Amino acid sequence: MINEFLDEVDWNKFFSVVEDVGDTLNDLKLRFDKSDILENCLEICSTDNQIKWVDKVGWDHIVGPSKIKMEMKSQAACLYTKSGKLRKSGKTTSIKIMNSQGTAIGRDPREVLRFDDLLLVDTGNTNTFSAAIISKNRMTQYADEWLTFKDDGVTGQFPLEELEFIVCPTDISTAEEAPEGLTYKELKKNAQTEYLERF
Repeated sequence: MINEFLDEVDWNKFFSVVEDVGDTLNDLKLRFDKSDILENCLEICSTDNQIKWVDKVGWDHIVGPSKIKMEMKSQAACLYTKSGKLRKSGKTTSIKIMNSQGTAIGRDPREVLRFDDLLLVDTGNTNTFSAAIISKNRMTQYADEWLTFKDDGVTGQFPLEELEFIVCPTDISTAEEAPEGLTYKELKKNAQTEYLERF
């Protein structure tokens, strides 16, 4: 059911933002900004705001009237190679799904994973731009094979054939030109300066 809402996302607009941001926010200090931008962007690109960015501990979005809890993870070349082919291993890269509150070792996956569905977004380049979904129920069913529970959280590596692809690189057409105006980093610096000038 979640697919009907993800199918209606303006993915061309979404990945145009991904392309514009590029690697400018990959520094450790800015990575949280990057994830916030992309998670917020998904809401903005959704039809009739059916996807709401809530940024809760354990899930990022609420989807549709049934309020499905969805976690979103973005990573470069996690689904496709940089040349645009599905990964030869037949699996995603290892993806940090979430930080656990306390060690995740030995805990029930259904307790640690608080979302209903996991959205994986490949943000590598125009050859890899894609998105796929997998349910928590499916993940916990194969937890021993797909999930690794560590002291600091949970990582996952999933067979590509188990994912439901929402969009593939051939579906995406990004903006031909970057938007005019300041970059996010420049806007952020200006906003901080404006705030400080109040004092």
